[in-house]
Amino acid sequence: MSRRSTGPLRTLLPAVAVGLIALVVAGCSAGQVTQTDQMQPAVNGNKGDVGNVALRDVVIAYPESGSYDAGDDAPLTLTIVNIGGADDELTAVSSPAAKEVELLGDVSLPGRAALQVVVPDESTPSSASSATSPETTESSLPEESITEPSAPAATGSRNPDVSSEAPESTPEVTGTELAPQEVGTLSIVLTDLTTDLPIGRNVPVTFVFAEAGEITLNLPIGAPATARPEATDSHAE
Repeated sequence: MSRRSTGPLRTLLPAVAVGLIALVVAGCSAGQVTQTDQMQPAVNGNKGDVGNVALRDVVIAYPESGSYDAGDDAPLTLTIVNIGGADDELTAVSSPAAKEVELLGDVSLPGRAALQVVVPDESTPSSASSATSPETTESSLPEESITEPSAPAATGSRNPDVSSEAPESTPEVTGTELAPQEVGTLSIVLTDLTTDLPIGRNVPVTFVFAEAGEITLNLPIGAPATARPEATDSHAE
């Protein structure tokens, strides 16, 4: 009685099985909707400290159209906290990327208080507004003023009239140290942009306080609050 050799067959069957499993897995995952498909890259706002004033989550608000064009208005969103006991005031904001910067609302910053800077709406009082213009005009705007994304940088200078009792350096403030006694509302808008601002560009903006001095931050454009509509539409089909 003769016996057949099944060596090649035993080798072939496992390989075929592995191939079939791979095809089934690929077919099942082709129509899946993953969370990452609908997520925007996280954009962290910048932050900085000058004197007793702390600025947190500082960004340019995400535009409804996806980008800002020259001539558009671009509002900022951030939180300004006075961690000291003495009153202060936001006196001016400027940027080489805008012809003017509007301050809509109350710019006073009492001690142990905060200003929540929000996108303006119809309820924003137009009577309490002021505009500041940067020294740099459109024709002299340097290309390097608006940069590609990089590590957040901040430069600040103290007002020379600040009392000598103030600490030489501002400690990092987080958590309960930033909890103010009261919170005001303000809107800051870069008006009449001098150049296009696509997503991914950083824009230098200078904040000037009556007591704390001035600080310049490179601001990114913030991420949208909702998922990308094109991702949702493509998976719905």
